[in-house]
Amino acid sequence: MNLKKNKVSYFAWLILIFFTGATCAFLGLILAQSCNINSILVAGGIVTMFFVVVFGLYLLIGYFLEHHEDKIDFLQVLELSGKLEWIFIISTLALGILVRMLMLEHAGEEAAYFEVCKITEAGGIAIKPVQGSVYIYCLLLHALFYIIGNNWIVGIWLQIFLQIIGAFVICQGLKKLLDKIPSYLVFCIILFSPGSIKSGITYSPQMLYFCVFSIVFYFVADYIKRSLCTEENKKIMWGYTVLNGVLIGLCVYMDISGVLFLFLWGIVPMIKRTEYTTIWIKRMLVGIVVTILFLALILGVDALLSNSSIANILGAWSILYGAIGFGFDLLVNRLSADFIVVIILACIGCFSFWRRVNTERFTPFIFMTMGMCVFVFCGITTENMSGTYLLYILFTILAAVSVTELFCMDDKIKVRVEKSEEKEEVEFDEIKQIEFIENPLPVPKKHVRKTMDYAFVPDESQMKYDIYVSDNDDYDLKV
Repeated sequence: MNLKKNKVSYFAWLILIFFTGATCAFLGLILAQSCNINSILVAGGIVTMFFVVVFGLYLLIGYFLEHHEDKIDFLQVLELSGKLEWIFIISTLALGILVRMLMLEHAGEEAAYFEVCKITEAGGIAIKPVQGSVYIYCLLLHALFYIIGNNWIVGIWLQIFLQIIGAFVICQGLKKLLDKIPSYLVFCIILFSPGSIKSGITYSPQMLYFCVFSIVFYFVADYIKRSLCTEENKKIMWGYTVLNGVLIGLCVYMDISGVLFLFLWGIVPMIKRTEYTTIWIKRMLVGIVVTILFLALILGVDALLSNSSIANILGAWSILYGAIGFGFDLLVNRLSADFIVVIILACIGCFSFWRRVNTERFTPFIFMTMGMCVFVFCGITTENMSGTYLLYILFTILAAVSVTELFCMDDKIKVRVEKSEEKEEVEFDEIKQIEFIENPLPVPKKHVRKTMDYAFVPDESQMKYDIYVSDNDDYDLKV
């Protein structure tokens, strides 16, 4: 889904530029401190080097595509369709599961979830977590141990199952908003990057939240596509709006980062204006109201089950999600090598944003990613739900869009075709306006059609042509 560039798009691009510069400078400072050299010079040198290298790559790819577009189309070469697409998906999923099976010996847990959730004589969960995602995760583990038994590896297989389902669903959701190539690129990074594999074999509620986040993302993406691109039945779309509001409310209950879906709901109609935009905004407002009401309902049920009150739960949330200040250290301590690579690839978007002339695909994902960065940098996360994995997924999506847009020439080709068509129309109009002169050469006389007719019409009395003879007149017989 292409979005028309406007002030919101350019503002999002400026945010990405600022983040790119800050990221390069911060990585430069870390490198300088490790090498014990002048940190300011190294930071400035890394920022300059990054922009020069990426800009050179941008120009090189653009030159290649413009001069060889008749020989190769990067996106068309990689496009899959029909049975090949499903063969690719199933094979990739099977390979991803196989890799995790081989890595089971390195499995672990972020906290003592097995001890808390295992079946004991006392029954129930040993600790009642405040955060929704942690509480639901503990309930799920407890129910699983109740059915299968207190087997530690069962929880790891649950993690693998949740990650595989989440990767597949978010890939299908991205196909609603983007092309197949960036969607499958995200799919492969989630399944095969070392950091993601490690997260997939570690006890953590982040994987349950990622699975729920992916499901909600799919429904929101499908809702956006139906609302802005097609004319659907009004009753069905209003029901779909309520469903999306309920799902987002559940996501917000599990973790505060669920509010990021409001960027998808709010930014897209501001950029992609169609004849359905007005009714879509009305539905969006109704959906937000449904989200708040459903969140209040869940909090009420939670308060009832825990013998507490909604006010006490909200008070606990204010302490749980309270900002603890701003600092890059809150993220740097959790970064892995593949996370840094994904961030650098996402920063390429500050150049690939200009590959299309009048449209772009970055803005919703920039706002979602930067919004999650604010949560992490300000400490609006919890110890059990640090938000690192979700931020990794959002940076992966932004990186996939940034890289694939480098190879896009659709708008420029379209502009060249439109210009050539306009030129042909102008030439044709000039031809029609030419005034021809009279032929000065002698020509044959003009042909006059002739018709057969009599010179005069005789009187009726003269119109006697039969000769009467007597019956005895045998002049033609010879005796």
